[in-house]
Amino acid sequence: MQNQEQGPGDKLTMRGSFDLLYFLSLCHSTCFSVFLRRGFGCEALGFNGFGAFIMLMLIAGADHTGLMTMYFWAWFLALLCQRMVTIGNKRKGIIEHSRYNGWPRVAMAFPGVKRESTARSVVEPLICLAAGLALGEFSEPAGTFIMAGAFSMTVIETADRHLQRQRAQRMHDAAIEMRNAAAMYRGRDNY
Repeated sequence: MQNQEQGPGDKLTMRGSFDLLYFLSLCHSTCFSVFLRRGFGCEALGFNGFGAFIMLMLIAGADHTGLMTMYFWAWFLALLCQRMVTIGNKRKGIIEHSRYNGWPRVAMAFPGVKRESTARSVVEPLICLAAGLALGEFSEPAGTFIMAGAFSMTVIETADRHLQRQRAQRMHDAAIEMRNAAAMYRGRDNY
């Protein structure tokens, strides 16, 4: 037997595992965000929308009550409506960041919710849990799938916040480095 060595590209790294979890969570959360949000960026529902399409098709095939098939068609219609709104907004000159994942309009309607981050990280996952529990009475696969949205939405929100903090830290570090470089260029020793 030959002992074949694996190259670095053959192993699933920690980064690769996180990227896969993030992508699957993004696809899964897209199964719900089209109902809960508005004002998506032009690329926000692209590849992850296709992944959500595949997920919903697989779940609809496993659900024998037909509830997930109805959910799939409602989701698909909501996705098309969101895309039309995005295109309409772009024509009106209302342009969001291309990957903006939508304003949490449903969660912001709850009393006491004033911040977008609270709506995304607390209220939307609770909405998924409540909807999943309610639909679980009629279809266990549908209820479980929707309740799992609480997890996927939390993963996405947590990862996005972490990335934003990292970007802000890099900008802060770059500003310090530029001040130091300018001070050195001017001949100051106490930078």
